[in-house]
Amino acid sequence: MSKITIRKLSINDGEKERRYLLSIPENENGFFSAHRKDIVTKEAFKGYLFSRVMQTGYPKKGFPKPFIYWVEQKDEIVGMGKFLIFPKEIKNDCDGRIGLGGIAPKNRGCGIGTEALKLLIAELKKRNNEPILIWAYEDNTASRRIIEKNGGKLDRTEVDPDKSDKRRAYYLI
Repeated sequence: MSKITIRKLSINDGEKERRYLLSIPENENGFFSAHRKDIVTKEAFKGYLFSRVMQTGYPKKGFPKPFIYWVEQKDEIVGMGKFLIFPKEIKNDCDGRIGLGGIAPKNRGCGIGTEALKLLIAELKKRNNEPILIWAYEDNTASRRIIEKNGGKLDRTEVDPDKSDKRRAYYLI
């Protein structure tokens, strides 16, 4: 496998990044599929980037603004990841949360997700050395495997209040 890198989302991102997002099957990944209408045209994609880079209108009340990264291999976008750092004044079960967006379908099953999560964890730990919480839906065995390969320890299983699906909470310490 070629080297995997992560790169922070930029207002200067363009067609390569838009094509990657459009390559992820619709409704497959809640990480960004809710915003699919925002990336259909090049002009709309620029607005999408602006809202993410400038951190306007983050959708969940009480959540901090995310740090968002592209996952790259040989100058090709193969995935997306993000993390959040909760300020001490916000009561939460952890200080940092991390998420790995969809790995492009043609790049799945070859270790990219595992390496990408490792890089995101390292980036988050530069900013916050507290325990990290990461979720995986019960039926998403690939995500669960990636988390476990990166040292995730199962803490609990519960129902996601937004979707009514069972999910597992892991801690990365």
